[in-house]
Amino acid sequence: MNRAFLHAHQLTQSQLLDAIKEVTEWLDENGATATTEDFEEQKEKLSSVAQPITSKLYSGSAGGADDDEPLDHDEL
Repeated sequence: MNRAFLHAHQLTQSQLLDAIKEVTEWLDENGATATTEDFEEQKEKLSSVAQPITSKLYSGSAGGADDDEPLDHDEL
């Protein structure tokens, strides 16, 4: 695999994990008292990070060796 692709994959994975961690921490601290608007705001923040990553993943799968399998899929 291309080094640039692997580096970009690691960066996007790191960005997504950081965003998930941030929202999870927010939920732990504020979940019991948050309003619907607060939850929607956090959802939008997470979506703004996740959506471009998932779009790249799906658009980049065209012409791949095995389009039906996710990149990090492990068999159970």
